[in-house]
Amino acid sequence: MFVSGSLSLYYLLNYERQVFNIGKKREGCINLAIGLGGCYAIDISHAGGSGTATTFIISSNFISGGNRHHFETDIGLVFNSKEFWTGFHFKTAPDISLGYRFQQKENPIGNNNPLVFRAGIGYPQIIYLSLGFAF
Repeated sequence: MFVSGSLSLYYLLNYERQVFNIGKKREGCINLAIGLGGCYAIDISHAGGSGTATTFIISSNFISGGNRHHFETDIGLVFNSKEFWTGFHFKTAPDISLGYRFQQKENPIGNNNPLVFRAGIGYPQIIYLSLGFAF
C-alpha cells in the first residue's frame, strides 16, 4: 500500500498485490494494483474550465531487479469523474509509467524492511513520487 503524488496534481491511495513470480530465484514479479484518489484538472478542450476530479486506477506492473533496487513498468486505465464540466460522468485514459522502486525482498522470516519508495515518469502523472509500506 502506498500514497502517490505527482507533478500533474494527482493524489492516490493504492493497493498492490503480487500475482506471479518470474524465474526460480524470483528475479521479477507481476502485480495487480488499484487506486483511488483525485486530481486537479484543467479542461483545455472546452472553454478553459478547471476543477477537481475523483480518480480510480486499475493497472498491472512488472518489477525486476536486485534485492532492494528495482525497475518497474506499469500499464492500466485511469477513470476520472469530470463532474465540474457538463455533469457527472467518467473519462478514461491510459496509465503508463516507467520508474525506480526501493523495496526489500521478503526473506524466510518475513519482510524485514516494509518501506516502499517509488519514483518515475508516466502518463497521466508526468513525474511521480510514492511512499508506502509492504505487508
